[in-house]
Order: sequence, then structure tokens, then C-alpha cells
Amino acid sequence: MPVYNAVEDTEICIERLLAHTPADARVILINDASPDTDVAPLLERYAHLDRITVLTNDTNMGFTRTVNRGMSEAGTDDVVFLNSDARVTPGWLEGLRAAAASDPLIGTITPLSDRAGAFSAPRIGNANPLPFGVSEEEYAIAVRRHSLRLYPTVPTGNGFCMYVRRACIDQVGPLDEEAFPRGYGEENDFCMRARALGWRSVIDDATYVFHERSKSFGEQKTDLMAAGRKTVDARHPDYSYAIKVFGKSPQIALARYRAGQAQSVLSQGGACLPRALFVTATATGGTPQTNRDLMRALSDSWEGWLLRCDSQVMTLSRMAGKAMQVVEKHTLQEPVSPTRHRSFEYDRVLAAWLAKYEFDLVHIRQLIWHSLSLPRLAKEAGAVVINSFHDFYTISPSVKLLDEDNLFCGAHCPEGKVYAESDLWPRNSMPALDAGWIDIWQKQFAEALSVCDAFVTTSPSAREMILQTMPADTAERFVVIPHGRDFPEMRQNVNWPTPEQAVRILVPGNISIAKGREVIEGLLERDKLDQRLEFHILGITISPVPSAACISMAGTSVTTLPTVWPRLRPMRGRCSRSGTKPIAIP
Repeated sequence: MPVYNAVEDTEICIERLLAHTPADARVILINDASPDTDVAPLLERYAHLDRITVLTNDTNMGFTRTVNRGMSEAGTDDVVFLNSDARVTPGWLEGLRAAAASDPLIGTITPLSDRAGAFSAPRIGNANPLPFGVSEEEYAIAVRRHSLRLYPTVPTGNGFCMYVRRACIDQVGPLDEEAFPRGYGEENDFCMRARALGWRSVIDDATYVFHERSKSFGEQKTDLMAAGRKTVDARHPDYSYAIKVFGKSPQIALARYRAGQAQSVLSQGGACLPRALFVTATATGGTPQTNRDLMRALSDSWEGWLLRCDSQVMTLSRMAGKAMQVVEKHTLQEPVSPTRHRSFEYDRVLAAWLAKYEFDLVHIRQLIWHSLSLPRLAKEAGAVVINSFHDFYTISPSVKLLDEDNLFCGAHCPEGKVYAESDLWPRNSMPALDAGWIDIWQKQFAEALSVCDAFVTTSPSAREMILQTMPADTAERFVVIPHGRDFPEMRQNVNWPTPEQAVRILVPGNISIAKGREVIEGLLERDKLDQRLEFHILGITISPVPSAACISMAGTSVTTLPTVWPRLRPMRGRCSRSGTKPIAIP
């Protein structure tokens, strides 16, 4: 970014860059011997940041030579030419990179703008004010969501914000400093030279960057433009004919129309909420239910999306009102492997969905049956990534951490013991769950999750156990948030039995050994003589238990689920409304 005076615009430009540019991108600021003495202190304020390089020209070199200096400083990287009066927006560089990735022959990419002549939208030219109350960031996001990603081919880019592939620079050479020393026409000449060598220049119709237009040049602007155009026409006789595409191309017209649609929606009060993608595996059970609760609770401030996979079918849905609407569905020819826990096909499809829908937040509730590449792919797509531990799948595929004798092992089974076989994958689909395989399992999950920005679980004891298998630096971003549900009505009408009456105990769920069947049998065995305990079993609860079923059990005093492992998910159903009192049996 060449800097010449225009201190206020430059400061805004830098602040926008820091707010909206990925951390892996280097920002090179070059003070072109600005006579305004406020420029140097401004740039020095940012010089200590690792991602920013501040250079100063000893004498005024002009825009073209300064850009060439920046390209040289960038080494072998692709570069973006950026005017100091440009204002970038969320996802701007990710959008330009995505456009570059769409075709290896793309040499330059220019985003849409409000004031960039032929690259302006919704209207060509330099008059595209935003509707009252709409922010620049909000509009840029709306443009992206309305875009068809047409990437129209054009003969030239616009140097106010132009992405240039390094391979194109290597073949075409730098900007022509002799013919365009002060700027204006240098990027047009570069793009026409690249075009002659087989490179494409395109408009990124999914990215919108705002522009104040050439304050640095002041009154010289008109003369510079005329001189630059004269040189371009002389060098490239077909230039005047080639640029007619800006007024005739149906693709460019459609791109402008879609940008207009985005503006229209916002002007009519439509919201452009950030997008949160929640990742689950099963369709039923406590985790999907609490996840739906969370999505509904956040619906005023977040647009909720859901990604599910059963190892073979990937489904992407969007919450529309209170219902989930399927947006994308893909059947994997290469299912997720139970041992490597990956599928290259899954990764390709997910990367495409993440790029297309641009989620701001990815909240992983379950990684069962998903590729372990998911956290990394989400992070690379620019999302904040959170992983919630609602079970112990990352410790062992057996989830419940029971050994073959149904005794609780914790994070590591004692020597000579192995975890019980997983019922989440087909039998004999992975090695025995002994110390050797479990060590590999835990390491691959720890590595996959290391990119996450935060971790959540439901109890301090679960956090302590999970941390035994995670890197040491995980602890500082690992928080405990207990499970909770909101109910419209809670009744406190428990009638405790008299010494002569039986204690009636309600047990919801499919009571397997892991869920405490032997505990119940043991209690009944010890109660043979007194016969004070009376268990009522509801059976499998696939959906929330109807109130009528709970009321029919109103005579019970206690609701329990006597699991033999530290269960992290809440009990399904709403039997607390019947007046029973939930307790835990160790």
C-alpha cells in the first residue's frame, strides 16, 4: 500500500486491514516521502506489529515505482495493490483468494466497489450511496450472500484494490515505471500485457471494497488520467474495443443486479445476520435437542445452520423459522474411515460448502462420523471454531469409557484392560481398543482439535479428564458451561413417601448395563426384604416425552438415570414438569 498524504483515509484503511485481513497475510506500508508530517508518526504507530512492514522512500518515487518496490519486498507471494483511501470489508482477502483458486489462469482480480468506475455496483460510475442505517461491513456481507460468483472476464483490473498472482508477475514483469511514473494506466497496461500472454483478469463479484478515489493526486488527477489513457491506447490498439465489455457483458450486468438486490433487501429492513454452523452426528438424543434449543435462542442475532454426517451422507441445513430446511446433501462414495477418521471426498465437499456459505462461527458439538479435517477446514475458511465435548468420543470410540467388564476406566484403562468395543462403528472395523490403538486415537483427535479457538464441556471433572489427552496450551481456552434447558412451567409438587410407603422411582431411557441396569438390579436385590423401592421404566425416549406420559407417573418421587460413567448429556424428556425430583446416583 503506497501512502502519500491523506492521513485520515490512510488511518481508516489500516484499521480496516487489521480488522478484516487474515493473520497470515503481510501488510506492507510504503511512505512515498509524504510532505504531510503526520504520515510518518501514523505509520510508526503500527510498525511494531508482526504482520506489518513499514518502508519509507527517501525521495518521492511515485505510485508505480512504489508499488514495484512493494512487489519486490513481498518475495514470492501473490500480492494485492491497495490504495490508501480504500476501505476493506469482512472476508475481502478470502474472497479474492477464492476467486484466484477458481482458475489457475486468472492473473488479476478486482472486487466490486462504490467508486471504482467500471467496477462499481450496483451502478457503473462513482455514485453508489448506501441506504440510511446500513453499514459498509453489512452491505459487503449482503453482496457476498447474493453473489453468483460469476467472476466475469475483463481486459483490465483496477489498481485501487487488485489481487495479482505471483506467477503472472514473474511472466509479465513489473509495472512500467518509465511510461507511467506517477500512476494512472499502469495496471491497465500490465493487464493488457498479461492478456496477450494468456492470463485472465476478472471481477470478483462476491467481494466489495469501498473507495474514496484518488485524494492523494489532488488536482493532477485529470491530467494524469488523460496521459495514462493516451499511452495505453498507443501500446494496445485493441484496448478501446476490449473495454466495451464493461457495458455489454450480461455477466457483469447480472453481477451489478445482484449487488442491487442486496442493497434493496437491506434498505427494506432485512437483516444480514452472522452465520453459525453447528456440527452434530446423530439426529436424536440429548445433543441434537439442546443444539436446536441453542439455535432457536440465538435466532434473533445469528443465522443458524446445521451440518450432519452419518459417515456416508452429508447434510447441510438452515433454520427457517422453527424448522430445518435442507440446503445441500451429498452421498459419499468414499465414506469417512473409522480408523483414519477422514474422507478426502468429505473434505472436498465441506471445503466447497464453507467457501460458498461463509460461516462466521463453526460450533462442533460432535465429531462422530465427520472427517477430522473439519476443524482445520473451518479455520482456513475464516470461521471462529469452537468444540464442545458432549461425550468422551475424543478419548475412546467406546464413548462411555467402560472396559470389557463394564467397569469405568477413565481416560486410560489400567494395564491389561481394554475399552469395550464401540457400538458407533461396524464390528471389526478398527483395532482392539487397547493402550496402543487408544494412544493413536487420542493423538489424532488432539491434533485435529488443536486449531480450535475455544473448548467447552459441562463439568469440571469432564474438563479435567479430557485435558489429560489434549495439548497443555488447551487449558487456557477450555471453559465449563453446565447443561441447561428452559421450560415454560416448573412444578414443585413432590409428595415424599411416608415410612410405610414405597419410594417410586422413574427411570427414563433405554436402560442398558452402561445406563445403570445392574445398579437398579443391585438396589432391588438389597431391597428384597423391605421392598421400599419401586422402579418405573419409561423405555426408549426418541423424542421429547409428552406431558401426558409424565403426568401418568406423577406418583413417583424421584427421577434418575444411574449411569456407570460420567454422562455429559442431559436426560431426554420433560418429566421434571410432573413434579418428580431428579437426583444422581454415583
